[in-house]
Amino acid sequence: MKSFISLLIKLSMALALSSVAFAQDDASDTNPFKQFDEASALTSRKGLDGIRSEINERVNRPVANAAEYLLIAELMKRAGDLRADEYYQKAIDEDDSEPAYELFYADYLRNFRGPGRPLFPDAEKHYLRAQQKLRHLQNERPWDLVTDQRIERGLVALHQEDGLPLINLQENDTSRPLLFFSSSNRLAQLTGDFDNVDHTRAFTSEALLASSRLNQTLSDEVLRGIIRVKPQGETLNRFRFRYHNVPVVDISYKYRNIEDGQITNFFEPNKFNSVRLNEFGVSIEKPLAVSHYFDLLLRGSYKRAKREGLIEFVPDAKEDINQYEGGATLSWFFGPDKSIFETVYVFQDIDQAVATPIRRNRRIVGTKFTYELLRFSLDSAYRKRFETRGIHFFAGMLDDRERFGQAQVVKNDYFVGSAFRGRGSYEITVQPTIFTARVDGAMNQLRTSQYRTAVNFLWRIKDEEKEPGLPEKLHWLNPAFIHLVVPFRHDVAIRGLDKFGNYDIGIALNAKLFRTGSQRTTFLTSVGYRYQRYYKLNKNLNLLSFNVSMGF
Repeated sequence: MKSFISLLIKLSMALALSSVAFAQDDASDTNPFKQFDEASALTSRKGLDGIRSEINERVNRPVANAAEYLLIAELMKRAGDLRADEYYQKAIDEDDSEPAYELFYADYLRNFRGPGRPLFPDAEKHYLRAQQKLRHLQNERPWDLVTDQRIERGLVALHQEDGLPLINLQENDTSRPLLFFSSSNRLAQLTGDFDNVDHTRAFTSEALLASSRLNQTLSDEVLRGIIRVKPQGETLNRFRFRYHNVPVVDISYKYRNIEDGQITNFFEPNKFNSVRLNEFGVSIEKPLAVSHYFDLLLRGSYKRAKREGLIEFVPDAKEDINQYEGGATLSWFFGPDKSIFETVYVFQDIDQAVATPIRRNRRIVGTKFTYELLRFSLDSAYRKRFETRGIHFFAGMLDDRERFGQAQVVKNDYFVGSAFRGRGSYEITVQPTIFTARVDGAMNQLRTSQYRTAVNFLWRIKDEEKEPGLPEKLHWLNPAFIHLVVPFRHDVAIRGLDKFGNYDIGIALNAKLFRTGSQRTTFLTSVGYRYQRYYKLNKNLNLLSFNVSMGF
């Protein structure tokens, strides 16, 4: 009898252990991250043509469960097949209790889709649904902590440009931010303005205009005087309203001060005055997914500015500027490669507050095309959570026409370039640019052009892609990335005055940090130094910059 009881006990223990083992196997089989890893393994093993065949085979047979729907969606994502939307949603519908399915779909809408912007509000909706489902789970699974951290990190990345949430709406046990405040602040010593990269063209144009006024060739000493450091500062503060499908609305204020920003009198080209700008603006923006074809971003803005210091001879005189801006960005996939086309149109109506104002306006048109070549690093690129890294090729142009009475200044930029972003912790960008300028309608038409070679090297000291969840906190902030940047530029004249040939090399340290929770906010900081040498005029400059922003 005792032996029989002992046998029963041993059998019961064996059955119990086997049931635990089967439970562990079942848990492994239902782990959604397993499907993510399987999609990566298939991609690495079969390549693009192979996963396309795999997709066709799987969609043409009955799908067994939610995990297989997720696997198909992940393969479609890697192939640039926009039907991935449909299959992420099928995985969610098949197992509505699993938060990770919502997470993977939200990541797809935020990081891989969208024309330079996430596909709001759908990405936010699925992150919040994932968060809600996670809170209502009855039993904790091994992968739930990872899911929780990735949901939070995804929400931080989704709202990183928005700033500090001021008002949050409580909806279905989740908190949705409604109103944000952001502030970007810059201090620098530069040879150009914050938003202008054409300091060589600007100095050349100033010298040619002064030479025309004086009817003589300027000496090297005067030309050296035109080369100047412009200490400047700017603050841009913005309120942003974001609610469900309603377009994003921004209300902003900007103040900028540039010391020695303008030649006061071109008969005395080495005397300068400050330029100040006060600007209020309102803008709207809306991203759209157009079925299985492309994604579209539409934006428009109106800005009212008061500028002081740009009118020759009267540096205290003011200009009132009404600026109208519209733009569109279109993105679509060529297989796994992503292409982006951007265009912008800006018109400024400028009124001078002087006794005898001249006709003033400005029109800017710009375009840029980017092709992200991802097929040669397919699995690596599509495992990323915060950006796609491959070889990016780009080209663009800018046409800027500014009227001064009967004369019109026409400036054109033409650029091409490539960024090698997929190799480990390093990134290098090469961009040749041609700058041209001419004056139409003047007695002495002025023409000039320059060529620039720009090379930018970046080292990711801390790479946010290596921590797809939440990194360890640094006091009350989480560090996302720390980058060391080494920029180099060389400018030479193609046509016209060639005295302003120069090169500069610099170093900068950039960092991104963020807060989590209902007050999730992203901060960017940058500090940099540049050495600039005008070798034909034997003049050297040391330039500094410091930026800090909450939202961007």
